[in-house]
Amino acid sequence: MPRRLSTTLALLAPAACASIALAQPAGQPTGAELERVPTRPAKPAEPDAPAGQGGNGLAFDLKAWTEHVFRADVHDSQADVAITRFGGQFGISGPIGERWRWNVEAAAEASWYDFSRLSTLVGVDDPVEDVLQITLTPSLLYRHSDSLSFLAGGIIQFSGEPDADVSDTATYGGFFGSRWKISDSFSLQIGAAVKTRLEENVRFFPAIGFQWQINERVMLATEGAGLRLSADLNPQWTFFLEGGYALREFRLDHRDSGPLDEGVFRDERVTIGAGFDFKPSLNTTISLTGGAAVWSQFRFDNRDGVEIAEEEADPTAYVGLAVRFRF
Repeated sequence: MPRRLSTTLALLAPAACASIALAQPAGQPTGAELERVPTRPAKPAEPDAPAGQGGNGLAFDLKAWTEHVFRADVHDSQADVAITRFGGQFGISGPIGERWRWNVEAAAEASWYDFSRLSTLVGVDDPVEDVLQITLTPSLLYRHSDSLSFLAGGIIQFSGEPDADVSDTATYGGFFGSRWKISDSFSLQIGAAVKTRLEENVRFFPAIGFQWQINERVMLATEGAGLRLSADLNPQWTFFLEGGYALREFRLDHRDSGPLDEGVFRDERVTIGAGFDFKPSLNTTISLTGGAAVWSQFRFDNRDGVEIAEEEADPTAYVGLAVRFRF
């Protein structure tokens, strides 16, 4: 009997801390959403840094988040949709000698799509409701010097409805990136990633990113396929503006009949938002964000990747909350 995606999630939950289940605020794409484009390689270890802060010991990164995208009308149909997401991510890294560090990141995400009157678009009322995404990302970081480091790794991802066959939800890829510290205030990242897709051609992602410390309080930096401008208001509070692109693809489960039997659902969007980071302690960050999905598109394909329906949705608002622990 084929293994279901929901069963795989249960088996991987302890490793992924996925019991928190699930996705990231819009405008802050995760590695899962962006095919792990390496525009921000991990910070190289500092010789005198303590464990958990980029030093020579084990470091842990734990994050949980939730997001709600408010209801929006779907063009050229009577359908509308609201989306709720929850997510969890766990990362661990450690040293290999003086110049190498290994890293393993595991993330799980669940999204609930509350479509209404979708039959006017695809012929059935509920082609997709709840979907899961599991991503494992092992990587290696090599510190060539204080100003130059390299990051390379792989991607294993499962994405689909809970009853979809695991083998039909799997995609794979890899990435490589370099970080060059040009000055004390500016770093340049150059990288690329390649990844298979659900019933689509393999996608190649060239990526150029940067981190610019404009002054003591203000920073402009790329984050995956997004851009973030942040300003420290005081040691605990930071205000930020951000924009980003995200793509999600999910395998639909088996249906007795119809064009969407084991098909693919794709959710693509561009967001612009603002928010605050609150740091009650050195290792804890609480982020509150809100903004607008200024462009979004939904697409339904059959099992062979042939398009059944594709429509854009009206701009709508979103809110998100994230908590992150590093130790």
